[in-house]
Amino acid sequence: MRPTWQESRYNDLKINLSNNVCYDTIVLSQIDTILKSKNFNFRQYPDEYIVYNSISNYHNVYEKNIAIGYGLGELIIRVLKLKQIKKISIVSPTWAMVEVFSNIFGIEHSTKLDYSANALYIANPNGLTGKCLSKTEIIELLDKFELVIVDEAYGEFANKEYSVIDIASERDNLIVLKTLSKSLGLAGIRFGYAISNEKTIYELQIDRPSCIMNSMLISICDNLFELIPAHVERMIETRQYIEENYDCIPSHGNYVLLKNEIPNLEDTFMVKKLPNGIIRMALTNLDIFRHATIKN
Repeated sequence: MRPTWQESRYNDLKINLSNNVCYDTIVLSQIDTILKSKNFNFRQYPDEYIVYNSISNYHNVYEKNIAIGYGLGELIIRVLKLKQIKKISIVSPTWAMVEVFSNIFGIEHSTKLDYSANALYIANPNGLTGKCLSKTEIIELLDKFELVIVDEAYGEFANKEYSVIDIASERDNLIVLKTLSKSLGLAGIRFGYAISNEKTIYELQIDRPSCIMNSMLISICDNLFELIPAHVERMIETRQYIEENYDCIPSHGNYVLLKNEIPNLEDTFMVKKLPNGIIRMALTNLDIFRHATIKN
């Protein structure tokens, strides 16, 4: 079930770390400063080329190899509408919306690695288990499916050796998905994008809305990409601290997987308690975590 639209979905009494969105006070302060320094032009329709250029520079790919979406939720709809997809294998557990939209559109699918399917969706790193496949393993899967969709929403939090984004423009059957919801902890701006070969991107762009972004976001997109490396470094510092000092399942994502409850943790944070007893918590600044969990 989707969240209700008839009541607020959040509780402001605690910092919400339950939905894999980091809470980085430094980034939030930096964005506030950036916004105050800009003069926004809301009269004209937004010039989205500016954003394509920002992504192009950040990932060193051509604009013709990029498609932008209103978050990955909107973009995955366009991906699933590709005529190439006859049956899709969704490696689960994973992001639920891929299966939800497959059901809505009547796309045959399975929730495991299924070689009878001609398309594959896999999150790398996985947003629920924290695990990664190697680049070699992903490349081997490219030889077994007509289309492979690799969701690298959490990719910045893993070693670059796991990513296939550098070959996405070259391969004729690979789509890599990215989002600032995870890489910068900005789910509210609804900014996702895909990198793929020119033909696939063209097919995705045929079905795109006429305007996918607003002028405010366009005016700060260059600044946002500049903030990613330092943000990721801060969050990984927290992840390493928690994994070294508490009993955890190792994670390549923007969250930790705690095997046991931590005293005082839930006084400050909203966390996700998984059915297997594991506690999943998105990352925050290390000083905030320490202050919340260590008594004076």
